[in-house]
Amino acid sequence: MGGRDPCNPCGVDAYVAAVVAAVSACRSLACRGYEACVISDGGDPSCQCPTTSTCVNVVDQLLCAGNARTYSNRCLLRVDECAANRLIRVLYRGPCRHTPIP
Repeated sequence: MGGRDPCNPCGVDAYVAAVVAAVSACRSLACRGYEACVISDGGDPSCQCPTTSTCVNVVDQLLCAGNARTYSNRCLLRVDECAANRLIRVLYRGPCRHTPIP
């Protein structure tokens, strides 16, 4: 009998196999410092820093960091950590005194 498999009408098995392959590829990739493994549309893994666009839907919670900057949320702090390739310590919740908010 030809046609689609009634147990897998949308090619779910192929999708799951692709996800498993991507996860395996990321496990074998050693990203530096604060980078994370990202899979391209072509299925290739690469190490990348998070970007401000990845922080769009993150709930704001002001943080004062050891670099004397106030961050709107921890995600934006991680963006700067990765760019600098160093830990930026959170000193306390809330804005730092007399500093701009990124």
